This record gives sequence, structure tokens and C-alpha cells, in this order.
Amino acid sequence: YKILGVKRNARKQEIIKAYRKLASQWHPDNFQSEEEKKKAEKKFIDIAAAKEVLTDP
Repeated sequence: YKILGVKRNARKQEIIKAYRKLASQWHPDNFQSEEEKKKAEKKFIDIAAAKEVLTDP
């Protein structure tokens, strides 16, 4: 919940909306330097994992 910035009682739609917003913000292709890309890639993976955990029934 913390990674996506949603409340514990967030609906699936809210979780997906937060995921899409953060995923587009942190996508590695949005960064120029290799160092920034690596940081963004880690964050992007964390965001995707959080979405998978929270939307899995």
C-alpha cells in the first residue's frame, strides 16, 4: 500500500489507477543516464510487484 500510495481499504480500480500513474512516472525509458535508469528500473519493479500482490484475489 505504501509503495503505491493507496489506503488499505483501496478498491482494485484505485490500486490500478495509482499503479498506472507511478508506472508511467518511473518507467526506465523516461530517464537519460544509466544510473537514473537503474534506480527507475528498481522502483518500477517494486511498483509492479506491489500492484500484483494487491490485485491478486
